[in-house]
Amino acid sequence: MAAAAPDEVEYGEVFTRRWVVETILDLVGYTANKDLTQMKLVEPSVGSGAFFVPVLERLLESAKVHGTELSALAGCLYGLDLQQEHVATCRKKSADMLQAAGARPAEARALSAGWLRHGDFLLDEVPTDVDFVIGNPPYIRTEDLDDETEAAYRKTWRTMRGRADIYVGFYERSLSMLASGGRVGFICADRWMRNAYGKHLRGLVTSRYAVESVWQMHDVDPFEAEVSAYPAITVLANSEQGSATFIVRADVQQGVAGGGPHAPAEVGQGVADPPGEHIVIAGQVARGDPVHRVRRVKMGGFAGVVRVQGRLRGLRGG
Repeated sequence: MAAAAPDEVEYGEVFTRRWVVETILDLVGYTANKDLTQMKLVEPSVGSGAFFVPVLERLLESAKVHGTELSALAGCLYGLDLQQEHVATCRKKSADMLQAAGARPAEARALSAGWLRHGDFLLDEVPTDVDFVIGNPPYIRTEDLDDETEAAYRKTWRTMRGRADIYVGFYERSLSMLASGGRVGFICADRWMRNAYGKHLRGLVTSRYAVESVWQMHDVDPFEAEVSAYPAITVLANSEQGSATFIVRADVQQGVAGGGPHAPAEVGQGVADPPGEHIVIAGQVARGDPVHRVRRVKMGGFAGVVRVQGRLRGLRGG
């Protein structure tokens, strides 16, 4: 594992590769063919702009396609970061992009300043009724926080129980901000799906929201630095639970691809619908509705994966 810089340790920073960012934006539906000027996106921890820059590229492209003036984009984006230098960096990048798109310097600076704020996503005021919340939440265990901050987080976000990571609170707050049909798309550790500290977050998700996609990336390199984070791309929605897509490494999932006791069929073949068939979620075999389809797919960064589509009941609150 590569050594992390001191600031990366203190602030839980792990920066995301561009192809992962583009994948998440596609999955949540933040695409330039839509009129993004009528939608609102929030990034809870902007860092140096790994997500914010591609987001703004898509917003500017959409504005051009739909004939929207740049001055009308003020309410489209909102980004926060605990480090003022990250906010300044992203404001500079955003202002440069806006000027390249035709904005006057003063207009570009004003839009960037309105979009990007210095603050704590878990404690400060944020927009509500948003269409998208995307990003890579910080990786910080609660025991590494100062006592006052930890107490404030736990008091505010009920899913932060036990020896949790603060990304649990990021999920809870992000979900609470969504408009009907809105989506959260994170690249984040998937341990909350099975560990004890994730029980309350699992309960929240299964009772009020929908899981749309989980792409396990334990054996992929999604970050600029090498970390042991057991990451997954996870897309959750403020909607009723429908079909969900799970992507796992075929060679490590004996229960599905390796012909183990829970294998529904040969990979690439159609699957029958026996009652109580298994689905795979983030490396765990869970009970679920009948699997509708299993087929081999190839996507950026993955070498031999299996897509499993079915209805989700395996992610329980217990």
